[in-house]
Amino acid sequence: MENELRFVRKPSFKPLLGSIFLGVALGMIGLVIFHWVLLSVALAVSGFLVDSLVLYPSSKELNASWFIDQKNLHYIDASSWWKKVRLIYLPFATKMKSLPLSKIKQYQIVKAHEIMNTNEIYGGSLQTPLFTQCRYLIIQTDDETLKFDLTWNQLGEQNTSTQTDLVEKLLNNRNSR
Repeated sequence: MENELRFVRKPSFKPLLGSIFLGVALGMIGLVIFHWVLLSVALAVSGFLVDSLVLYPSSKELNASWFIDQKNLHYIDASSWWKKVRLIYLPFATKMKSLPLSKIKQYQIVKAHEIMNTNEIYGGSLQTPLFTQCRYLIIQTDDETLKFDLTWNQLGEQNTSTQTDLVEKLLNNRNSR
């Protein structure tokens, strides 16, 4: 077993660059259609701000990176909107928090329901992917409840149940150290 298991991609400038690209594209389209520089600059800035301050923080694409080792669970806190915005604008300035495994009261590994196996006549949730088996880790401490995504590793590959089992093994052995 490795020294640590990493999940979800590390923070990057990808959301910020996407917002800049959208702003520039809207500005160019505005300049071509309206021929007013001031209006195209306003379109570019508003497109950039809406994308970086509204769309990315509310999307599931901005999952915070986390990893677990023998003694601690390390994670980036993206629990509030301001922390997500900071993660977009300053991805490498955001520090990881450490949670000792001994402070975990209880945990639960949840496998999201499959869209075809639903009891609802209209089908399941529209946000449930068809081919990806989503797995989540919910950790309860004295102070808070933390939720982590187990679906993807840091390379963007789908995790297997073996990696989920390794996380469960580490969490089961947390009090034996």
